[in-house]
This record gives sequence, structure tokens and C-alpha cells, in this order.
Amino acid sequence: MKLYLVRHGETVKVDGVVQSQDNPLTEKGKQQAREAAKLVANLYIEHFYCSDILRAVQTAEIINEKLSMQIIADPRLRGMDGDDSIKGLTEKQVNEFVNSGKIRDPWLKQFENAKNFLLELKEKRQNNILIVGHNGTVRMFQCAVKEDEWIPGKAKRQPEIPNCEVVVIDTDEINRDGSRCRT
Repeated sequence: MKLYLVRHGETVKVDGVVQSQDNPLTEKGKQQAREAAKLVANLYIEHFYCSDILRAVQTAEIINEKLSMQIIADPRLRGMDGDDSIKGLTEKQVNEFVNSGKIRDPWLKQFENAKNFLLELKEKRQNNILIVGHNGTVRMFQCAVKEDEWIPGKAKRQPEIPNCEVVVIDTDEINRDGSRCRT
């Protein structure tokens, strides 16, 4: 199975704070999406999914101007921003709440969503899949294709994904040690 993962375009945000679900793309974000569309237009895409959060939907719609495909918005593709229990918190506050047991680890929730989404795609025998999501979405798919279970802190060590970067994961080429996950 080949996955093409794209993080949404730039949005207006406050650095270090989990965003709300309705932050739209900036003009720069829209331009980033148009650039990603040029790259994706040359790929063989059979299925197109996106997070149901506004900035991901807007990015997907701009990309789809080149593809003209059905886009399926799925809440499992939300990043941490889709978790209302942490909206407006800093990463430090989120970590404090997780460590104290006040909230469930949002990284674990994203990992489980990615793992379940991958299993569903395999069951449907889907291939050449484009997914527009969030930084956390892309990082969780990178972890989920390599790991059977959650390793706390691992996703945080994955590099930040730039806006509208296209990350390719070919699950048929993943080695047992997880190498070749990000190309």
C-alpha cells in the first residue's frame, strides 16, 4: 500500500498553543496547497481522504482542483487539535495534564486512530492513497506503519512536518527495523 500524506497549509495561529478546529488557511497556506497540488497531480491516486477540520479540508479542496476526485473527510485524521480537552493549552500544559492523569494522552489517541485507519485501508485493499491531515496525523502514520503498539514519546521525536510537504510511505517497502519510513 502506498500512502501520500500531506500536512495542511499554513494557518493563523499562536505558537505553542493547540489550535481550534476552525482556523482557516492564510494566503501563504493556500499557495502552499497549490504547490502541493502540482506535485500530487503527477501521482497515481486512487483514494483521497482528509481530516474534517477546516484547514485540512481547505487544503484538500485546493489540491483537488488538479485531481477532481471524491474527497472523504474523516474525523480519525484529526491532529491533536481535534481533541477539545486540550484546545488552547500549551504543549507543556498538555504534558502536565497527561502525566497527572487528568486527560488521556492525545498522541496515543492519534496513534490508535492511524493504526485503525491503516487496518481498514488494508481490509478494503486500497492502494495509492492521498491523505491530507495535520503534523500529528503524518507523524502518527509514520509510527503506525512501523509499530504494533504505542511507544510513549516516540512521535514527539519524529521531525516536524512542514506545511504541505508530501510524505510518501510505501508499506510494502518497510523493513522490520522500520527504516525507509519517510522519503
